[in-house]
Amino acid sequence: MRSPGLTHRAIAGTIFIMERGETLQHIPGGPWVPIKERVLGRGHVYRSHDGSSILRVGPRRRTLAEGRQTAWLHSEGFPVPRVLHLGKIGEEGYWVETSSGVESLGERFRTQFHGLGHVEDVDADSFQSTIVQWFDAQLRLGKHLPKRDGLYTGLNIGNVLEENPDLAPSLVRSALRRARRELALYPSAPSHGDANAFNMLDRGIIDLEHLFWGPAGYDSVNAIDFTEFFALESPVKNHLAYRLADEQRDRCLAALDKSAAAHGVPPVTEHFDDFFILKVLWALSHMRELIPARPDGEYLWHWRRGVAQHALDRYLSHEAIDPQSFARIAPLVPQLKDSSLPRSGIET
Repeated sequence: MRSPGLTHRAIAGTIFIMERGETLQHIPGGPWVPIKERVLGRGHVYRSHDGSSILRVGPRRRTLAEGRQTAWLHSEGFPVPRVLHLGKIGEEGYWVETSSGVESLGERFRTQFHGLGHVEDVDADSFQSTIVQWFDAQLRLGKHLPKRDGLYTGLNIGNVLEENPDLAPSLVRSALRRARRELALYPSAPSHGDANAFNMLDRGIIDLEHLFWGPAGYDSVNAIDFTEFFALESPVKNHLAYRLADEQRDRCLAALDKSAAAHGVPPVTEHFDDFFILKVLWALSHMRELIPARPDGEYLWHWRRGVAQHALDRYLSHEAIDPQSFARIAPLVPQLKDSSLPRSGIET
């Protein structure tokens, strides 16, 4: 979906962003081919004609900050693209980075899972290598930095509570307090926020617009079961893109535990639920904004509310959370007296 009044076209080595018929940008290095619009109005992404570079364009301040963060993380050994240059024209900012590949691991996983019934080991191993490299970089960097807690902002907790007022705020805050306490054993580190196989390519992780400071391990642990937040059977379609085999999943966790031991922090498997409950809360954020863009957006939102209630109940009762059980959870329709959300008639 394009921004109102904004037209994009690639012409002979130049990317033009036209508004009201005026050229606002002229960025060399192309020709550039549009790839996608970033979610929540955060800009657009283009690939150079030869496939070697990626151009990211968006609101100046946010875009340049993300470009600088990407360059810094690359210098610290994180598996992210190398930034070639940054710039600004008018109200827009941009940066050009090396391409990490064409097809995401998530897209490859989905093709294999629905065609073969499983994810191929060679690609699961590539995924494992990426999440371990990210975790290693977090642990190395975090050792030398003071503790910083950006969980409330990074997980969009304020938005979660605002959009889901009948999901008991006391439970959310209790879960957040417990997870913070348990995960204080891990150093604070830059966290991707949306790490998953669809943001991973053969040569690293992309799309760092959700970066925040959180406990090392949050990204890598939660990337393993990310697709379980799309596992419902909705009236429109089944969203489960793929699921790693138990053996592949176990190998990922074992590799992360080995990395943790090398850096002197507890095994992530001992704190899986502490990491995962944070992702459960994150998955409920900004659903109101996403509803219009999805034919089943409201159903997905209701279902994730049910998932959150289920996971919170188990976590605060010190019972294990099983991500693969989420598909069997009934949607939780909000009981709101005054809501601008449309009603679907879904019954719990």
